[in-house]
Amino acid sequence: MCGVLVDEKDEPKLRKLGVKDSKLLTPKQREFLYPKILKIILGYKIIKLSPEEIDKAVESEETNLNWLEAEKTAEIINELKPDKAFVDCPSTNIPAYTNYIKNLLKVETKLECLHHGESKSICIAAASVLAKVIRDREIEDIKKEVGKDFGSLHFNEKVLIEHNNKISIKKIGPLIENGPWNIKVFSLNKKDLNIKKYPVTSFIEHPKTEIFEVELERGKSIKLSSNHPLFCLNENLDIIPKKLNCININDHIAVAGGFNSKLNLINIDLVEILKESSKKSSPVYVKINKEFFKNNEKKIRKLLEDQKYSRTAYFSWLKKEFIPLNIFAELNSKLNVKIFTREGKIRLDRYFKINKDFMWFLGIFIAEGWLTDYSTLVSNQDMWVINKIKNFANKHKINYFYNPIKKEIGLSSILLVKILKNLIKGNTAYTKEIPEFVLSTNKIMIRELLHGIYYGDGYITGGNWEIELRSEKIIEQIQWLNLMLGIFSTNRRRYTKPAFITHSMSKSTNSLSPDNLPPVVGEYIKKIRRENNMTKQQLSKKADINVKTLINIEKKRNSCIQKSILKKILKVIPNKKLKRLLNSDLCWLRLKKINFIEKDKVYDFGVNYKDVENFLGGKTGIILHNSGYPSDPNTKKFLKDNYDKYPKIIRKSWSTYKDLVEKNKQKSLSDF
Repeated sequence: MCGVLVDEKDEPKLRKLGVKDSKLLTPKQREFLYPKILKIILGYKIIKLSPEEIDKAVESEETNLNWLEAEKTAEIINELKPDKAFVDCPSTNIPAYTNYIKNLLKVETKLECLHHGESKSICIAAASVLAKVIRDREIEDIKKEVGKDFGSLHFNEKVLIEHNNKISIKKIGPLIENGPWNIKVFSLNKKDLNIKKYPVTSFIEHPKTEIFEVELERGKSIKLSSNHPLFCLNENLDIIPKKLNCININDHIAVAGGFNSKLNLINIDLVEILKESSKKSSPVYVKINKEFFKNNEKKIRKLLEDQKYSRTAYFSWLKKEFIPLNIFAELNSKLNVKIFTREGKIRLDRYFKINKDFMWFLGIFIAEGWLTDYSTLVSNQDMWVINKIKNFANKHKINYFYNPIKKEIGLSSILLVKILKNLIKGNTAYTKEIPEFVLSTNKIMIRELLHGIYYGDGYITGGNWEIELRSEKIIEQIQWLNLMLGIFSTNRRRYTKPAFITHSMSKSTNSLSPDNLPPVVGEYIKKIRRENNMTKQQLSKKADINVKTLINIEKKRNSCIQKSILKKILKVIPNKKLKRLLNSDLCWLRLKKINFIEKDKVYDFGVNYKDVENFLGGKTGIILHNSGYPSDPNTKKFLKDNYDKYPKIIRKSWSTYKDLVEKNKQKSLSDF
C-alpha cells in the first residue's frame, strides 16, 4: 500500500505526465513514471503487507481485509500529515469506512474516501503507480529466491473471448491489466475433445522471462515462455500438456479444427456505431417526437450548451422532430429510432437487422471497396457481382452509378459511408478490418460475409478456395471465422508482393488434410490389435487396408495417419479412445521452428474445471495450457512441496491454493 504527499498546485504536473490508475498502464509505463512522480511529490509512505498479516485478517471473526486496509491507510496518513487526504475505498459503504479511519487518525485532516479512487483522484493514481512498481520488484526478488517461474503468453498475444454474449479477439496483456474480467474463453474439454465455452477463474501477470515464437505448420504461431505447455498426444491417446522446453521439432501439437460458438447476434446498434461520426459539421440525425423532447428538455439543453450549439437549435429540432445522433447518444435512451442524414432518402432503424444481403455486401466491400466523402465504391469485373450490389442499393433506396469502362459501381449515401467507416476501421487494403460483431453472428451470416470476400479476392486452387489480401489482420480474422464454420484454413505470406493468403483445407485424404493424426496413434493401434489377438494380415483384410500401409502406421514410419483409415479400423476393433479422437474438434500440426524474441512480462488465464485447463489463442486456434495456475502439475508440485516453506509467498487463506493442499474441492471465481 502507498500514500503520496502532493502540493495541490503540482497536481496538473502529474496529469501532464500521464499519471493514471496503475491498472490502465503497462509495466514499462509504470516503471517510466516512477522516478518522475518522485520528483514531483513532497513525500510518500510504502507499507508492505505480508501473507501472514493478510491471513490473520481474513480468518479473523473480528476484522477483515477491508478493515486491515483502513488501519494501514490511517497509519500512512498519520505519518504524512496532509491537510486533506483522498483515500481509495475498497468498500461501497463509504460512510462506515470513512468513520473507521477517522477513529484511527492522530492528526487533523479533511478525509474524503472514494470508491474506485484511482480513476477519480490524481493523488491516488500516483500512489497506485508507486505501489504497483514496488510490488512488481518484490515479485522479481521472490522469483530469484525460489528459483521458480511459470510460463505464459506474450503481452500482445491474441486470445478469443466472450463477454456479454459477444465474441472478440483481444490481446491478453491489455485484457488482464484493464479488463473486462467477467469473460468466457473457448477451451478443449479433455473428456470428449470438443471445444466449448468456460468462464475464466483467474487472471495472472508473471514477471519478466524469456519469450519465444513457436511456428507450426500451415502458418500457425504463438509467442510464449519456455515454461508454457502446449498439448500433445501420448502413446495412450491422452491429451497431455508438454512444456515448450520439452517439446521437439516435428512433434505434433493440438490446434482447433473447428468449433461452434452457439451465438446468434441478430442486429447491430447504429447509434453506438455512429455516435463518434455525428458532428456539427457533418451530422447524423434521429427521428423523435415532441413528447421525447418534453421528457428530456433539461438534458438536451444542457448538452446543447456543452457542445456549443446555438440557443435556437433546440426549437428548430423540436419543430422538425429530429435531433443530432451525438446528442441523442448522450441521453442513454434505448428507443428504436429512425436514423438519417439530410442528403438522402435512406432511413435505417437504429437496431439494424443483420441479413444475408448486408453481410455479403460487407464482404465484397472489405475485398474490393473504398470510400469517398459521399460515396461507397466497389470495383469488380463480374457483372453478377455488380448486379447483386445494384439489388442491395435498390433494397435500401440508395442511389447508385455505374462506370462500365472501369467496371466500378458507386452507392451515393453519406450515411452508408459513415456506417462502413466505423465498422471497417480503415479505407485501404492495409487498414481495413472485419467488424467485430461478425464473430457473434450465426454460421449463415458468417458464410455470407466470407462469400462476399471470396467473390472479391478469392479463387479456386487444387479443389480448395484461397483468399489473397494485403491485410494480415483480415486473413487471421477469416481463419477464426472459418473455425466457427468447422473449416480449417492456413495462413501464409506471399513473398513476391506484399500480400497474405488463407487457404481452406480439404477434408480429403491428401497430405494437406486437417484430418490427419499424429504417428503416435500407430502405437496404440498396434496395442489394441494385439489385445484382440489379431495379426496385421487379419486386420488388414477385415478393414480393407493394404498390409504395408498398416505396417508403416504401426512402426510410425508415416508422418501422419489419415482418419479415413482409422474409420476402417474402428469398424473391426471398436475402441472408445480412437472414436473420441476421430470425432474430436482437434487438428494436429508439426512444430517447425522455435525462435527467441525478447525478455518481457507474460500473462495467463486460469480456466479450472474438471477436464478443462486451457484456452484458445495465437495465430489461430492453438490450444494453450493455463500454466500459471494450480492445474499445472509443476505448480501443484511446487505448492505442495513449499506450502509451509515459503509463507512470504503463499497466502494460507488463498482458498484456491489452500483447497488444493488440503484436498478440498477447488472453488471458482464466482464462489468468492
